[in-house]
Amino acid sequence: MFVLPVVQGGLTQQMLYLLSILTGVVVTALMIGLLRKNITEKQSDAKKEDEPSPLPAALKG
Repeated sequence: MFVLPVVQGGLTQQMLYLLSILTGVVVTALMIGLLRKNITEKQSDAKKEDEPSPLPAALKG
């Protein structure tokens, strides 16, 4: 079993536990934010590719 060194009894372990949970929440929120940004950029790029380019029509005419 993993045991953390205790300086001031249970309070320090409680604070480390809460800090680890908070760190996990912050990292998860950052990852979700970055992934959402990348997904929306990819979707906007895909929409741009779906639109027909006016250049081939101009070359035909």
